[in-house]
Amino acid sequence: MLVGGKDYFPVRISNIEVIDEGQSYECQFVSDLYYADIYDEELNFSSWDSNGNDIFGEYKWGSPAKTDDVDLYPDVHLGRLACTNSGQVSSCVNKIIDYEVNEAYKLDGSITLGEMWTNALTRYISSNIDSDDYFTVEEWLLMGDPTLSTAKDSTPPNKPIISGPASGKAGDELIITASATDIDGDKFYYLFDW
Repeated sequence: MLVGGKDYFPVRISNIEVIDEGQSYECQFVSDLYYADIYDEELNFSSWDSNGNDIFGEYKWGSPAKTDDVDLYPDVHLGRLACTNSGQVSSCVNKIIDYEVNEAYKLDGSITLGEMWTNALTRYISSNIDSDDYFTVEEWLLMGDPTLSTAKDSTPPNKPIISGPASGKAGDELIITASATDIDGDKFYYLFDW
C-alpha cells in the first residue's frame, strides 16, 4: 500500500499521445500502475523506459513516435491512499474495512476482487488497443485487497430427481422431467449431455 500524496511518495509520469475527435495531443499524467507492473510479458524487469530515453510509459510519444514496452498487467497488487495526515489515513482505512466486511458482488464467475480485476483487464486489453485505451489502462489501479471474496459461499443444489423412460429409439420423442431445490435460493439450470 502506498500512503501519501506526491509530496510524500513519488509519482511516475506517463506519456501518451491521445487522439480525440481527430485531434492529436500529448498527455502526461500520474500512473501508480508503474509500481505494480514491474515485469514484462516474459517476466523480465520492466523499467517502463525500454528505449532508455528517460521518458516513462511512452505510447506513440514524440517525433518520431516512441513506445515503451509495457504489458500493462499489474504483477503485484497495490493501492495508494493519497492522504496527507493521520486523520485522513484513519478515515480511508475505516472505509476499506467497512467495504471488506460487507458482501460485495460477483462478476464473470469471479470469487475474489483480484480475479474480477484481472478478468476485466484481460477483456479490455487487446492487440488492437488504441491510444485512448492505453491511457485508460495506465490510469487504472486496483484499490483493495485482491484476495477479498466478492460473493458469499454457495451451497450446491440438492441432487435432482429425474423421471422418464430409461431408454428410447432414435427419432422417438421422450419426455424427461427433473426437479431439485437450492437451499440458498440461487438460480440454477440442468444440462443433459446424451
